[in-house]
Amino acid sequence: LVGMPYSVPLGLLAGGLKPTTVPPAAEGEPEMTRPRIQLQSVNSEKILLDRVLYWSGGHPYLTQRLCQALGETLAQSTSGHSALATRDLVDQRCAEVFFRREARESDRNLQSVERAIRESGADRASLLDFYAHVLGSNAPVSRVETLPWAAILARAGLVRAAHGSWQVRNRIYQHVFDR
Repeated sequence: LVGMPYSVPLGLLAGGLKPTTVPPAAEGEPEMTRPRIQLQSVNSEKILLDRVLYWSGGHPYLTQRLCQALGETLAQSTSGHSALATRDLVDQRCAEVFFRREARESDRNLQSVERAIRESGADRASLLDFYAHVLGSNAPVSRVETLPWAAILARAGLVRAAHGSWQVRNRIYQHVFDR
C-alpha cells in the first residue's frame, strides 16, 4: 500500500488480525527479531493473543500497539504469569494505553478517528445518535438503513458491517468513544 511505513496485505486490512493470521515464529528466526517472553504455561501465549484480539477486534494498529505495551511490561517482569493474570495484565495495559484521557489526546490513531468524525461535515447530533444506537443496541442495527452517517462512521473505523448489520468495530473504540 502506498504511503504505509510497512507492507500490509490488503486482506489483512479488510478482515483484521485473527489468531489464524498471526504467524508463529519461524524455526531458526534470530532472537533479536522476535523477543521471547517466558510465561508460566504453554497456553499463555494463546490466552494473551486471544485477549488482545478481544479488545482490538483484529484492528492492525490497535493489536500491534497493545502487543508492544504488553511486551514492554512482560520483558520487565521476572515472574511468569498465570492464564488469569495474563488476561488481567492485558486488560490493565489496554486501559493504560488507550483509556486514559491523555491517550485520546496523544495517540495518533484515536486522534484520526475523532478528526474523521469532527471533519465529516455531517450533522453531528444525528451522527452521534446513530452511533449511540449501534453502541446500545442489543439487536443488530440493519445495514438496509442507508443513512449517510453509517458510511461516515464506517470510514472513520468506528463501525463495520458484519452479518448484514452495523456493529462497533472493536471494544477499544467502544470504550474510548462511548461518550
